[in-house]
Amino acid sequence: MATAQKAGRKEPGEGECPSTNVNNEILQQIKGLQDLILNSTQEITSKISGLENQIKNLHSTSQKLEKKTQDLDLKITATEAQVAVNSIEIKQCQESLQRMDLRVINLMDRDRRMNIRIRNFPEINGENPGILKREMIKWIKEISQTDCEESWFERIHRVGYKKNTPFPRDILVRFGNFYYKDKIMKVLRGQVSPLKYQGTLIQIFPDLCPETLAWRKSIKRVTTILQSQKIPYSWGYPVHLRFRWRSNNYKITSLDQGLAKEGKRLRQGLINSMLE
Repeated sequence: MATAQKAGRKEPGEGECPSTNVNNEILQQIKGLQDLILNSTQEITSKISGLENQIKNLHSTSQKLEKKTQDLDLKITATEAQVAVNSIEIKQCQESLQRMDLRVINLMDRDRRMNIRIRNFPEINGENPGILKREMIKWIKEISQTDCEESWFERIHRVGYKKNTPFPRDILVRFGNFYYKDKIMKVLRGQVSPLKYQGTLIQIFPDLCPETLAWRKSIKRVTTILQSQKIPYSWGYPVHLRFRWRSNNYKITSLDQGLAKEGKRLRQGLINSMLE
C-alpha cells in the first residue's frame, strides 16, 4: 500500500512541459520589465513635472525681466533725452560764462586804458615817489617833445615790491585824461630810434590785465609766424587778433583757430612757412 502511494506521488517538475517553464520565466521577466517601466515612467513623469514647473518659473521670471528691461529702456530713453537737453543748457551756460568773462576782461582793460607801463627805467637806492614822478615827467617831456605838465598825470609809481634782483621794477604811469596819453603815444609810436634814458634802453607797453596778457602769450606762435612773414597785425579787445593776408581779413580768438580753422589758404601759407 505504501508502495502504491509512493508510486502514485510525483516529484516537483515531473510531468511538466519544458515550454511551460520557459513561458513562466518570460512572464516573470516581462512582469519585471513592466514594473521597471512603470517605476521609470513615474520617475520620468515626476522629473518632467518638475521641469515644467521650472520652465513656468523661468517663463515668469523672463516676463518680469522683460518688463524691467522695457522699463529700463524707457528710463534710459528719457534720461538720454534729458542729458541732451542738459548738454544744450550746459553749453549755453558755458557760452554765457565765456561772454561774461570777456566782458569782465574788457572792463578790466578799459579801466587800464589810461595807463602805460615803462620797463627797464633805472631804479636808484632810496628812490621815493616824488623823485620818480619828477624824473619820469621830465623824461616823457623830452622824448615826446610835448608840453606835458604834472597835471596830465594822475599817478606815477613802481609796480610791486622791491626784490633782490638787478632788474628795476616796472613803472605804472596813469594819465588823468585819455587825450593826453594818446597825444604822447602817437609821438612815441612814430619814432624810429629806440627810447633811452641815460644810455639805458627803455620799453613802453600798454597796461593790460593778467588774463589778456596770458591770452596774448598763448597765441605767440601765430604772432611769430606773422612777424616772420612781415604781416602787420593788431590786437582787438577784449581778446582777439586781427590781420589781413592775401586780400582776406582774419580775426583770431584762439591758437587752434589761428593754426587750423581760418581756411585752407591760411594753413598752407602760415603753417607751412612755420614748418619750413
